[in-house]
Amino acid sequence: MRKVYLKGNLAKFGNEFNFEVNSVSEAVRALATQIKGFRQALVQGEYKVFVGDELVDETECFLHLDNQNITILPVPVGSKNGGIFKIILGVALLGIGFMVGASTAILSIGGTILISGGTLITLGAGLALAGLGMLLSPTPSTDSQESVATRQSYMFRSPVNLTEEGNALPLAYGRAWCGSLVLSAGIDIEEVE
Repeated sequence: MRKVYLKGNLAKFGNEFNFEVNSVSEAVRALATQIKGFRQALVQGEYKVFVGDELVDETECFLHLDNQNITILPVPVGSKNGGIFKIILGVALLGIGFMVGASTAILSIGGTILISGGTLITLGAGLALAGLGMLLSPTPSTDSQESVATRQSYMFRSPVNLTEEGNALPLAYGRAWCGSLVLSAGIDIEEVE
């Protein structure tokens, strides 16, 4: 018998189960067939699976296990919170600046005003607005649907020439029945009278 522990939002189905299984995939299949709604909850989230204390990835889910317990732990995925700290710090600086007063010096050395209340107000407003902008702006996607090797380039007159460094070059002997690959190209501008 092997213990299977469900954590996080999966704990609503139960915390601990005992199954006679040999792999993580068998344990998940057993839970999905016996618990109503488990499969839908599993599909809607992202989870990490631990066998004993070791993290298991997708390729190891079918491997035969020793006598170790299985823990399914959710990965927290939520809304954007990249600008929350900036907003909190900005509001705090705004509050301190207004409490001190715009013309009052907070830090001065030898008669030189280094930080004033007005500076704190300006800095706080800037930080709060930058944090708000971070929350509202979309995060740029870095993953492309096509790989670099198949991405089309429109640099040299033909829509299918690949121009990345390191591509293999076709070497044809006799009559060539293969496409072209531009090694280098240049454009010369000549003035015609």
